[in-house]
Amino acid sequence: MLRLAIERPTAQRLAALEEYWTGTSFSKAQEFALAMNYRVGKPAKASYVYLVPPAVTHEPARNLMLVDAIEVWTYRGSVLVYTEAFEFNYTLASQDGKWVIIEYVYRNAPTPEPPRPYG
Repeated sequence: MLRLAIERPTAQRLAALEEYWTGTSFSKAQEFALAMNYRVGKPAKASYVYLVPPAVTHEPARNLMLVDAIEVWTYRGSVLVYTEAFEFNYTLASQDGKWVIIEYVYRNAPTPEPPRPYG
């Protein structure tokens, strides 16, 4: 839903985004989608791949799921092309029979050490 909101942040797509992102995580995701759409220029395209696939930890005592992943996002538009890699930590809670993102944190993805010279 975030990718679609970045590409075309219509009221309908932002409402769909709010189904899966709640509270402050929704407002942060919505602001990001609008800003990135403006930054890259229309028509905007967004894509992502997992550098490290999502790993899920269930916390049954708090009824939460913690999801960690490293994602590489590429944004393309009439103004610029932009790529970034981040480590994401999502916190999901069960609401109305579905899992929604209630909080997330991201930081620059760790970069690998350069290879050591032979010898």
